Amino acid sequence: MPARQSGRSRRLPPNMRDGLLGGRKAEFMRGLYLLGHCMDGIAVDPGKKRARGEIRPFSAPETVTLPLPGIEDPAQCMASPGDSVRRGQELARLPGGNIVRASLAGVVRELRRLPGERAPLCVVIEPAASGCSGHTRAEPGKKLRWDEGRAWELVAAAGIVDELDGRLLTEKLEEKADVLVVCCVGDSVREGAGDAVAAGMAQDVAAGIRLAQELARIPRCMMFTGDRALKKAYAETELELEWTFARGRYPACMLLRRQLEREERACVLLGVQAVAALGRVRRGMFQLTAVVEVSGDAVERPSFLEVPVGSDVLSILRACGWSGSGSIYLGDCVRGRLWDRAEPVTQTTRCISVFRRLSKPGYPICIGCGRCERACPVGVRPWVVCQPSQDTRKALARLCRADRCVGCGACSAACPAALDPSAAVQEAAAAVGAEKPDRKEAEAE
Repeated sequence: MPARQSGRSRRLPPNMRDGLLGGRKAEFMRGLYLLGHCMDGIAVDPGKKRARGEIRPFSAPETVTLPLPGIEDPAQCMASPGDSVRRGQELARLPGGNIVRASLAGVVRELRRLPGERAPLCVVIEPAASGCSGHTRAEPGKKLRWDEGRAWELVAAAGIVDELDGRLLTEKLEEKADVLVVCCVGDSVREGAGDAVAAGMAQDVAAGIRLAQELARIPRCMMFTGDRALKKAYAETELELEWTFARGRYPACMLLRRQLEREERACVLLGVQAVAALGRVRRGMFQLTAVVEVSGDAVERPSFLEVPVGSDVLSILRACGWSGSGSIYLGDCVRGRLWDRAEPVTQTTRCISVFRRLSKPGYPICIGCGRCERACPVGVRPWVVCQPSQDTRKALARLCRADRCVGCGACSAACPAALDPSAAVQEAAAAVGAEKPDRKEAEAE
């Protein structure tokens, strides 16, 4: 999804700039010149109206669609079409250990698959007329009764999904680390509802931090945020927290991880919504809602909304004064993807953006500005494989360090020529990876 880069890029000397497309020597000299000025990320301007204020509950989705990844047989689902379900009722156990629960009370309308070759089976629920709002307890008889002696077992049963990467929170808490990092911002600092969650659900977040420290046995915790006012708000919780404030550059989380690696501090990054859900486990509550930011120039009332997991996107947009036109994207302004008109809100949905028009100037070839290299957080030089010549792609792939690519897309967002350096680098990395087995076989012979 297009994003504009703000600020000035480093200007090259004329003798290097003029020879960018003309020879390996110019490429080598240019690489040496920019080597000390890369890995800074990019400053992005989403070009949209942003949400402000407190989190509002949203309790009136037209339908709730809950994916069941890994389940092929409808018989494995614990509910059938026509069954009434209560909020928090268990619907299926996934192969990875996660549990899918009804995010609101209603009637199961059907079991169907989303469009696409590998689309998962889904449970579609028609909400009851009474609706629901906020976080409520599980259905009577199936409450999550807290017991300190069974803390790990109960947290695992809650099946909390981290919004940063979609992994189970219990898996991340098993990793060895020196510090827990609670991320109130994602890679794109300017978007997402993390800071709003940290401010509006401070007690749940604080309780989640304490429980995470106990389960992971990691006493040190860091808050990574873009809102400096949160430090004063959390002073009342009596938690011993380190504070790191985002610089406003993408990809923020990856840049923070790199900084901690330089300090030789292993870290585990936890999403603030997952931490808040962990704090609510003590009160018998499941992770049944997600807080999303709805914004963009096609939305009349940009808002932070707490919505039931599985809610349909269109009903959420209508609640924010959507005009009915524009391009709908799920995700941040760099890696956001065009909504396919079928995907519901999940635990990892943090931002829904609607734009009236997206435009970006284009050129037929790489113009050699060097912005992609400066944007890369891991030191890849995408401009090397974006040159017109294709006959030396494999050799150039090694020169640009393509095997380091993590697929964050920062280079593509920074490119003023509207090219896709990220795809070119990943293609080059695949070519280099294919060469390695061939070399090992040749050496063995």
